[in-house]
Amino acid sequence: MSGVKMIFDAESGNPQRGGPGVHPLYASIDHIAPKNTARGHQIVCYALNDLKGHLPYNCFQALKKTTEWQSLMKKWKAQAKKNPDDREAFKQILHED
Repeated sequence: MSGVKMIFDAESGNPQRGGPGVHPLYASIDHIAPKNTARGHQIVCYALNDLKGHLPYNCFQALKKTTEWQSLMKKWKAQAKKNPDDREAFKQILHED
């Protein structure tokens, strides 16, 4: 979905109480269409899977075509290249106005 290198380290995917939570780039298995196995599965980073999971499939398909989504993915990729360990930077990208 984003084209960034994902993290497969199990410790990054197991949140600890009071800890930093699951790493935004941690690899997760995703239904291509939420709650529907007919369209198959894909591996996507945790934070984008979470974001996508709150939208109906058709809405997400339309969103991916927008300049806003493409801009978000450009920022996501730039952060992954700059510092993939900065969890807060990824969270800020997803919460920008």
